Parts: sequence; structure tokens; C-alpha cells
Amino acid sequence: MLTQIKGLHHVTSMAADAQQSHALFTGLLDLRPVKKTVNLDAPDV
Repeated sequence: MLTQIKGLHHVTSMAADAQQSHALFTGLLDLRPVKKTVNLDAPDV
């Protein structure tokens, strides 16, 4: 069993408040957005 994460390829998230979510991932976690997509199962999310 894997006991330590050695890297992270990508993260997918869905949020009600996109601006707040973007601030969290880019500011606090220092991640960069790669692309913006629409969830076709729930396009209003």
C-alpha cells in the first residue's frame, strides 16, 4: 500500500463560489489553473 504521496498530477474541483475557490487553489495552495471546463452532468455548478 502507498504510504506517502510522491507527487500530484491534477486536481478536479467543483464549487458554488468560483472566485473563492480560485483564490484558495491559486493563493493559498499555490496551484495554477490549467483549463476551464463545464461539468456537462450539472452545467449550473
